Amino acid sequence: MTEKFNFCPFASHGLSIEGNAKRRLCCHDLSAETEELDINFSHLSNKVSAQLKQNNYSTHCKFCIDLEKKKLSSPRQEYISLYNNQQKNDKNLIKFLDITLDNICNLRCNTCKPLYSKSLTSEFEKLGLKYTKAKTLKTSQLLEIISKLSNDAFIVLTGGEPFVSQQTFRFLRDLIEKKDTSQMTLRLFTNLTIIPDWFESIIPYFKEIKLVGSLDGHGAINDYIRFPSKWDNITHNLDLMSALVKKYSNLELDIHSVLQVHNLNFVSDFIVSLKPYKNIFCFVPSFTIIETPHLFNPKILPQKILQPIQKKQIENLEKILNSIEQNDFSELAIRRLKKIIKQITTIESNNSTSTFIQFTSFSKMKDQFRNIDIDNYYDYFFKVDI
Repeated sequence: MTEKFNFCPFASHGLSIEGNAKRRLCCHDLSAETEELDINFSHLSNKVSAQLKQNNYSTHCKFCIDLEKKKLSSPRQEYISLYNNQQKNDKNLIKFLDITLDNICNLRCNTCKPLYSKSLTSEFEKLGLKYTKAKTLKTSQLLEIISKLSNDAFIVLTGGEPFVSQQTFRFLRDLIEKKDTSQMTLRLFTNLTIIPDWFESIIPYFKEIKLVGSLDGHGAINDYIRFPSKWDNITHNLDLMSALVKKYSNLELDIHSVLQVHNLNFVSDFIVSLKPYKNIFCFVPSFTIIETPHLFNPKILPQKILQPIQKKQIENLEKILNSIEQNDFSELAIRRLKKIIKQITTIESNNSTSTFIQFTSFSKMKDQFRNIDIDNYYDYFFKVDI
């Protein structure tokens, strides 16, 4: 690692709330440990902060630790950069807020669960799948959170789908009414299937709004993974959002993707499909390899399937890297391409036939429920001609 892992500003100055209305260390904590919501105090945050001060690398921080050991950028490093640019005048205020307001969503994405999509609830119940029930915060709790925010807070809103949630609108309305948001940064994740009428009206109230489109592929890959969204609708909304980015200097658009078994073979094609927007946002998405559900991690692929896909994708990505044109986003595009090449290169098959069979069985069960013939997709997902 390039620096000692003995401080994380999110652990000491952040509040992260899970979809079950409980407090977690942060959204990257893979331990799944949560505690009852106490806005003013957190045993979990204090415990982890104390461990870090003693250079005791907590298991809660494994996600960031592993990235930094591989010399890849981590969320911890991003929050350190943000923290260094913030005012330090009140340690009791929340400087980083990461909150799942509710699970209202219009999609049933392959890798999602009812905690983050109410639309999946009946599907999980009819298929006999276990799940954690979502819980919505009370208005009084949200107002207390707003009262504790620093004037330069960095706020991350996820869902569900914030753009179909009335809870999101009410939270932002109350935030703008009760706080001076002119120095606040808002990062909002959306599946880009809808742009509500109210969104443009809030843009002028914030120092920055960083809109993050959650997309995992283009065309039929998008339509399959993010069921039942349609790629044509996504591109239409990308055009609308691009127009807003041109209109407002404080609005940014970015794309985040989850690298998984169903899109591994199409990463380079997906990137190329976003190239027409290269002057509006970085056309190379920020990729994160999926950790849970574990059945969708690319390492479950047998080596004879994984290796040819890796070879093909790395070759294609290096061609894209060598063809980058100079513009405002070229440096970021280069960094992200190098990162995704490294991510794909370091994937190692667990060589477990039983895990792959479990994955295919689970996929067939879910897709038959959705009247999708998965047998038509397998060659499409995994076949490689080199």
